[in-house]
Amino acid sequence: MDINADQSLDKTAAGRSEDRRFITGTGQYTGDTLPDNVLFAEFYRAPIARGRLVRLDCGAARTHTGVHAVLTAADAADDGLAFMPWTGTPKRDDGGIPIQSQKPVLSGDLIRHLGEPVAMVIAESKQAACDAVDGAAMLVNTTSQGMVGMAELDLTLDALPTAALVSDIIYTPLETRLLAAARQRGNMTINGLGMLLHQGKPAWRMWFDVEPEVTDELRQKMEASIRGDE
Repeated sequence: MDINADQSLDKTAAGRSEDRRFITGTGQYTGDTLPDNVLFAEFYRAPIARGRLVRLDCGAARTHTGVHAVLTAADAADDGLAFMPWTGTPKRDDGGIPIQSQKPVLSGDLIRHLGEPVAMVIAESKQAACDAVDGAAMLVNTTSQGMVGMAELDLTLDALPTAALVSDIIYTPLETRLLAAARQRGNMTINGLGMLLHQGKPAWRMWFDVEPEVTDELRQKMEASIRGDE
């Protein structure tokens, strides 16, 4: 399709005077007008759909150039902002009473969905905030590779930062070759036993109307059973 650029930018014909500067890159939008000393926020979001947050190390992000602060759920709680404010009570079509569900500003221990905000980086520029967030690292094996009787996971950890968390959903064996290699190079590791135990709670509730408590004793018994100690 051919367009006569001069006619399309003719302010007399179009009745508009601002088009030329906007489409030629010389205009300024409201979003481009920033106050002095403005800071930018970027969120680090959960890379998994469900799980428990065992540890959150923000040390590396805080040292990034231009970063002013890295805030977590603990910081939000200290400021009295652990949960988002309830802004209203919508009416239900069935006339029932709405449930005022609490939604955390930042996830503290339980990951409820993929992309849930876990930490907020505040920096002098959007790029600096994004760089700090991108520095976060986690590796999770969600395949059956590495399980007893299955092929080993063909993966090298050479490019993974030693500060990264390495998780494997496999629990037989308790330490896969992936976790062993990660532990030897200094990474924090988590096996899949916790996932197994916490998945079992709702299953027992649905099948037997009993919800067992996941305790250290139960975990130790499961570990002993998997190792063949009992």
